[in-house]
Amino acid sequence: MTVDPLVPAREGKVDTVIGGNRFAQVEYALPRTAASAGWARCMTREFLGVRGERRGGADRLDMTVTPRRAGVDDAELVVSELVANAAQHGSSACRLRLRAGVGRLVVEVHDDNSTMPVRRNVGEAAERGRGLLLVRALADRVRVSPGRDGGKTVMAVLPVGA
Repeated sequence: MTVDPLVPAREGKVDTVIGGNRFAQVEYALPRTAASAGWARCMTREFLGVRGERRGGADRLDMTVTPRRAGVDDAELVVSELVANAAQHGSSACRLRLRAGVGRLVVEVHDDNSTMPVRRNVGEAAERGRGLLLVRALADRVRVSPGRDGGKTVMAVLPVGA
């Protein structure tokens, strides 16, 4: 099977039941391109079961917060920021793993750059440098850890609707 290096590839989806609670996980390989952040947002919506709800013209966006959508917008923003950072700072494809359980979503993005992210002081007019601050503000927990084979993984845990 030939894989296009410019198109995301799904690695598989696993549904598991532990203690009566259902957990689902999916992993994607995303190319090192600016478009990956947009693909990651779409895949996150689909994974969380709200595929297509935001399609249509800007005047038709449904911004109603329902139990099904609770936390999805935050999850999209977090995924977008982490994947954009991986595409910008890595030197090859990144991996996005989404793991959903009861009331929470775990987002993990791995890239091949072993340099750990640092908090930057940015001015009010700066157009860059706030991504990790946004992630930390939206997530219940954020952790950055070195990868086993190099690189690093950024993990964020977010609350999502039941």
